[in-house]
Amino acid sequence: MSNTWILRFGEITLKSRPVRRIFHSILFHNLHAIAFKRGVSLKAQRLGALHLVISDAEPEDVEEVLSRVLGIVAVDRAMIICDSNDADEVAKIVLDRDLNLGEKRTFGVRTKRLGTNKNWNSQSFSGAVGHAMLQMDDTLSVNLSKPDMWVKLIIEPSRTWLLSERFTGAGGLPSGVQGDVLCLLKEEIDTLNSFLAMRRGCRLIPIEGSDESAIETLAQWDPFIGIPSDKNKKPRGVIGTTIEKAEEIVAREEGEKIVPLCTLNLLCAWTETEKLDLQKHIHQPVSNRKLMDIDAWVS
Repeated sequence: MSNTWILRFGEITLKSRPVRRIFHSILFHNLHAIAFKRGVSLKAQRLGALHLVISDAEPEDVEEVLSRVLGIVAVDRAMIICDSNDADEVAKIVLDRDLNLGEKRTFGVRTKRLGTNKNWNSQSFSGAVGHAMLQMDDTLSVNLSKPDMWVKLIIEPSRTWLLSERFTGAGGLPSGVQGDVLCLLKEEIDTLNSFLAMRRGCRLIPIEGSDESAIETLAQWDPFIGIPSDKNKKPRGVIGTTIEKAEEIVAREEGEKIVPLCTLNLLCAWTETEKLDLQKHIHQPVSNRKLMDIDAWVS
């Protein structure tokens, strides 16, 4: 049986349409490479403006892959529950799947409409499904501010989707969209720093002397690590070594005009606890999704 996931993007959506198209292309190129490396079969397709991933593989294996794709902010598990837009039928199916059926709880319904629908718009369908659920279960009450459960639906002209649990993705930008960075991976701090550069869209180019196990760890996030993203452009940043040594590797030609190399320290101001959380996230993203203490950063 095939399972479906809907991908959510963050910063990518702020780009212009041509740039967004390039970023999406690179992201899905990375996604398929990570899936192939882990032996997971999947396919990506569009549903209107939505990007779907469909697979017959074990859901845990697919979600391990999706958790390692930089540029994906969140992922919704999704399924087609009805080959119509019948509000009563949809309400019954939703309640049949509710593990807390019969208990007092609050709920709200949100609907996204894809394509034209002569019978429903998003708001009217949400209202109809909500009304039907109230009629079928008198322990329910409506709370549109902070309900115990959200019923999230997508309606096409001839079928209805239900979104279930959402999990957080790696975020950032697809690796390879923002140029290359030379890195010497010797200490764990170099791996953490390099991962954050990769998360900002950089392609890592490990230099001689790097720890092979560290390279393999980061290759789980970018299988193309070590391959320049653009052979016509020089690396722009350095991690784990000096600019002088990096200049010897870059070997620019005399009079060549390129952006000067700079040392990158993306862990500046990170606490030891945040670094430990990041380390856990890099090695086991599914069970360690937290990257930093957001509350501390914005307070």
